Amino acid sequence: MSPDVVIRGFGPAGAAAAICLARAGCRVAVAHRAGAGRKPGETLAPSAMAALDSIGVTGEFLAECPKVDSAGVASCWGSPHAEFQDYMTRPGGRGWHVDRDAFDSLLRRKARAAGVEAWTAEAPRAPFTIDATGRGWRRRDGEPPGIEVDRMVAVVRYWRRTGPLAHALIEAHRDGWSYSAPVPDGGLVTAFHCDPELPRSRPDSGALWNDLLRDLPETEALMADALPQDEWRWVSARSMRRATFAGEGWAAAGDAAASWDPLSGAGIDRAIRSGVRAARAALGYLGGAPDHVYRYQEECAAGFDRYLARRLEYYRLENRWPDSPFWSQRRNPCPRNS
Repeated sequence: MSPDVVIRGFGPAGAAAAICLARAGCRVAVAHRAGAGRKPGETLAPSAMAALDSIGVTGEFLAECPKVDSAGVASCWGSPHAEFQDYMTRPGGRGWHVDRDAFDSLLRRKARAAGVEAWTAEAPRAPFTIDATGRGWRRRDGEPPGIEVDRMVAVVRYWRRTGPLAHALIEAHRDGWSYSAPVPDGGLVTAFHCDPELPRSRPDSGALWNDLLRDLPETEALMADALPQDEWRWVSARSMRRATFAGEGWAAAGDAAASWDPLSGAGIDRAIRSGVRAARAALGYLGGAPDHVYRYQEECAAGFDRYLARRLEYYRLENRWPDSPFWSQRRNPCPRNS
């Protein structure tokens, strides 16, 4: 039978939308292609439990998904001294460092169990389409270009190391900032975030990383006995939003709607919530209430404006390098387009 909704992309946003729609009685088909390479590990804050509850996967997540308990985040931001944000002081009391590939597989199994049909090529047409293709989304015919806030990139690598690590570490640098976190296999993932001009001027990623470490003392201490598990990879970490989040018979969700700075620490949580809201817009549209789609458009625009305001607040907390292009451009307000 022909689907009611086609979802393009099967990451957390697409899977969350698929689960919600299937539970509401819709026929759902998902078109997806296998990603290239291992996805960087992510940290789930305690607040993410509400998102997992909303799609009914909390039990499977706790029982089946490889993860490491997280006590919080240590941050060298605005000061060379680390400050600790303790998850035990928040509702929920703990977070997790998760394997993204395993987490995505869990959501896909849940969607298939709900009756979602997955295609590895183009899915059939449907009355409503949700674009959940991630940061690599493509414009629809006639759609205006997206609105780019910055072009930040990150160099990512996985490492083997000994010794426990119970929290993530964020450490600011003249040319950007680093993120380090444990992963469920006992290793460590690191990511240095910067403007794309830096890797263009320093194509040897290993030499660049070694130079950066000299001014990242907390990160360097973590790396004392680390050995590489894979090769260096450069990935996009840009902040960008679509000019239009939704329209007649379609909506965008997750990073295909708007990609946020990884500093927000809300990747999976935000993707699931976005997928759920896009599913509700689709249900409204299919039920003869197209205003749901336009309300979704307004919600996404307002949410991105709130994100820009918080992003500005965080970057203005770091004032140690007033002549750094990376920091100076992020301490200025960005235009807000609705």
